[in-house]
Parts: sequence; C-alpha cells; structure tokens
Amino acid sequence: MAAKRAAAVRFDEEAGKVSRHLSFLCGVINRSKIPVFERVLWRASRGKALLRHMEIDEVLKDPATEEEIPKSTFIVYFQGEQLKMRVKKICEGLGATTYRARRTGKRGNTRRRR
Repeated sequence: MAAKRAAAVRFDEEAGKVSRHLSFLCGVINRSKIPVFERVLWRASRGKALLRHMEIDEVLKDPATEEEIPKSTFIVYFQGEQLKMRVKKICEGLGATTYRARRTGKRGNTRRRR
C-alpha cells in the first residue's frame, strides 16, 4: 500500500514540474476596455489567467485618427499553449497592442533599465 502511495506521489511531483511553467503576454489597451478585458479573460480561462494592469499617465495619440486616447498597460500570466492562443485572440479582438518581452534567467531583465 505504501509503495502505491509513493509511486503516486512521484507521479504527481513529476507532473507538477512539467506544469509549473508560466507564460505571459504584455501590451497596451484602451483604458475604457479594461473591465471588458478582465471579464472576458476570466471567463475564457475559467479563472486560470492573472491580469495586472496600470494606467499610462500621459494620453497617447492614435496614429490613424490623431485622437488622444487614454490607455493602460497590462500583463497577463497564464499556463499552457491553448490558453496562450485564447489570450492572444482576446487581445486581438479588443484592439490591444501586444509586445514581446525577452525571457531571461535573471530576474528583472525583462524591463528596460534607465
């Protein structure tokens, strides 16, 4: 009986090691779309995606219309390729601009230093 439990624990530990990889997507979105973005992400991921956002202090101009638009920056943390595709489609559908961030082994190297 104890051998079966030990085998199950090792299996769970191995599965945990594989599934601990988190991915993220960052970008900029119109500030008025943040509540919709939160709800759609929550429903599409069934609560498994984490969204953090922050308002950009200066008002940015839309290059096409020259209108001033208040925007927010965001980062979404998620796990798995299927959820990655869902998050990308949601961002695309809401008109968010996404950016690639370098992923390095050192903590904090994804941000630009001043």
